[in-house]
Amino acid sequence: MKNKIEIKHEISLRICKLKAGEFELIVELPYDEPGILYKISAVLYIRNWNILELIAAPSDANGVFDKFVIKSMESGSIFLVQKALLMSDLRYILKKEVSVSQYLLFFKEKIKLGKNMIYSQPVVHVTKSKIEKNILIVKIFASDRPGLIFSVVEVLYHLYFNILNMSSDTKLDIAYDEIVVQRDPDKVSENDEKILKESLKNVLQL
Repeated sequence: MKNKIEIKHEISLRICKLKAGEFELIVELPYDEPGILYKISAVLYIRNWNILELIAAPSDANGVFDKFVIKSMESGSIFLVQKALLMSDLRYILKKEVSVSQYLLFFKEKIKLGKNMIYSQPVVHVTKSKIEKNILIVKIFASDRPGLIFSVVEVLYHLYFNILNMSSDTKLDIAYDEIVVQRDPDKVSENDEKILKESLKNVLQL
C-alpha cells in the first residue's frame, strides 16, 4: 500500500497541463465511499478523456486522493468546451446531486456505441492476498480504449467490490491495471475469484 496522504476538508478538483494533449487531474475529497472511482471514470469517459495513468491512494482523513493522467480526444474550441464540461460534471456528480445511473441516462447513444465495439481478448488475473483475509488482487492487460477503466470500475461497483488501491498505466496502446479490492462482508463467497475474473473478461472483450 502507498503512504497515506493528507487531504483538505472540501472537494478539490485541479487540472494542469503536462505536455501536448496530456493533463494531470487531481481529485481530493473529504469523504470516502464505494463508487467514487466509478463516478470519476464515468464522467471522463462521457466527456471524451482517455485515462493514461491512475493512482488512487487512501488519506489520513478517511478521504480520497486520486491522481489521473488524462488525454483529451478533442482539439481546438471543442477541447475548451469539453474541459469545462469535465470539471462541471465532476463537481455535480461528486456533490451527490445525481447518481451515475441518472447521469448516464443523458448519454444513452454513447454508451450503446461503446458496448457494440469489438476489442482483442484481455488477460485478467485474480488472486487472493497472502497477507490479508478477503482481499483480492486484480491484474488486467488489455488493448487500450476509451472507457476501459470505467468498464472495469463499473463491474467492481455492481458486484460490491470496494477498491482499496488502484494503479493504471498505458504503454504502446496496452493498458495495465492493478487493483486491490475487498467485497462487502455480506456478499463474500468462496467463488469471488471466479465471479470477478469471468465478469471482467466478459465486459472487456465486448
